[in-house]
Amino acid sequence: MNEKSAKSWWSHTFSIMILSFLCSHSQIAKAYKTLYITDYSNIYHDYEEQSQKLIPALQKRFNLSVDITGRSMNELTETLMDPDFAKGYDLIIYNACLAYTREYILARNLMDQTANGTPTVLLHCAMHNFTGTSSELGIIGRWKLKQDKNNWRESYPNKAFPVWWEYTGIDTTKHAKAKKLETKVISTHPIIKSFPDHWFSQRDELYLNIRTSNSIIPLLSDSEGKHIVAWLNSFGNGEIFATTLGHDNNTLEDDDYIDLVVRGIAHLLGELDESGNIKEYYKK
Repeated sequence: MNEKSAKSWWSHTFSIMILSFLCSHSQIAKAYKTLYITDYSNIYHDYEEQSQKLIPALQKRFNLSVDITGRSMNELTETLMDPDFAKGYDLIIYNACLAYTREYILARNLMDQTANGTPTVLLHCAMHNFTGTSSELGIIGRWKLKQDKNNWRESYPNKAFPVWWEYTGIDTTKHAKAKKLETKVISTHPIIKSFPDHWFSQRDELYLNIRTSNSIIPLLSDSEGKHIVAWLNSFGNGEIFATTLGHDNNTLEDDDYIDLVVRGIAHLLGELDESGNIKEYYKK
């Protein structure tokens, strides 16, 4: 090889090395754009502190770029009133509690984001949102629901009335007193492969299942196997990872809990292999 050819070869090789480095760096730097929906005004949960604990913990294990909405009730409702609020986002994490709200357009708009294909994580009290659409209501509750459905047909004749539990996959409106809670693995799904067979939260609420959808994939239950506490559900073109765990801040600080949520996220985004391992370049 003459000197000119050698210089050309080295120049070509160096260019390829630089290009490979840049491509690799681009993969490492990739972050999934995430909308974290919460409600700092809620009196039953310290959602501001939860955000400060949970979001950085998730970001340490998975590459997420997170925007928060819900620093006030006005901000939360303004977001959910937008029928396209998740446009441009790769993932929704919903950690809010609108238990007695009868503004069902908020539910419809959130449900539609998932149905349109945006992967969604539902945490804890998310399952107790819009309880007025439960399958098990008293006389007054059934009367209110009938009125709400009539009003809905007048206001939104071209939209289906949102039944919240059909979206989450499990109907629940009540929970046991917060205390030490044991769970057990009831699945071989990759999300749960590294989770302890019997895990304890030092203080959490057991959400009582009323009814479950045939579309769910159960992952975790309470120790007696009576109530499912983590699962997957399909809704429209989207998929949901849900867990009723996460009432108390000590749960949010638990490594196993964070790992559970992270693997749920990785699964939703197609970044979890069959062995339960997260693809390497999406780790932080």
